Amino acid sequence: MPCASHWHINIFMQIKIYGKSPKINKQEIKHAARFFGLRLLRKDTYNQIYLEIELTKPDDGYDGFCEWSTTNYRPKDFLIILNNKKSKDSIIKILAHEMAHLKQFTTNQLFQYHYNDDKIRWKKDIFSLENVKYNDRPWEKDANELEETLFNEYMEYEATKKTRH
Repeated sequence: MPCASHWHINIFMQIKIYGKSPKINKQEIKHAARFFGLRLLRKDTYNQIYLEIELTKPDDGYDGFCEWSTTNYRPKDFLIILNNKKSKDSIIKILAHEMAHLKQFTTNQLFQYHYNDDKIRWKKDIFSLENVKYNDRPWEKDANELEETLFNEYMEYEATKKTRH
């Protein structure tokens, strides 16, 4: 009988996609989400994530949204909503931004109080959402920086993949 240390289970982030977009197919979105997850998350965290992605037109004026589904302390289940009317590159960029928020939630950098939707903790500081403009929110600034880096890395990876085939 083999020793337990010889068993290898290949687990990866589980992703379900709902809705559709005329600009990008579900497989491309899943591929990009895994790419971003591998760059943002520790392997043990990455392997525990269950992610639902919904392609729709968000009704809150945003092009994307990320929220935890089960618990607000180091959550593992998430919903990301992406605007399906955007271009393919925009959808990938929005996904990178929302995956940055997923990372912030899993590492407890970003904490949303479930009893008060207006209160957010970023690292050690507590913010009232209605008192801080979107572009002044430090977690959004962080996600914007990560979005650019991730998007550029992904596009470079895709370009080199195409030249190899």
